[in-house]
Amino acid sequence: MDYWCYALINNRLGEIYHTRNNGKVVIEGHSYLSPDEHLTQREASALQHDITHNQFTYYAHKYRHFN
Repeated sequence: MDYWCYALINNRLGEIYHTRNNGKVVIEGHSYLSPDEHLTQREASALQHDITHNQFTYYAHKYRHFN
């Protein structure tokens, strides 16, 4: 796993782990974050930026970008 970002996955806050192979993004997996987890100010600003661009649905071991 080379990269990670915050995302909304099935309307829950989480982190997406992905790699880039030949210019194509391949999602390796995800993990959900608990709502009571404390974030630093820098993480909170990254969270606000990332979740507007990264919204996914996960069903049957497949990710789909939600617009």
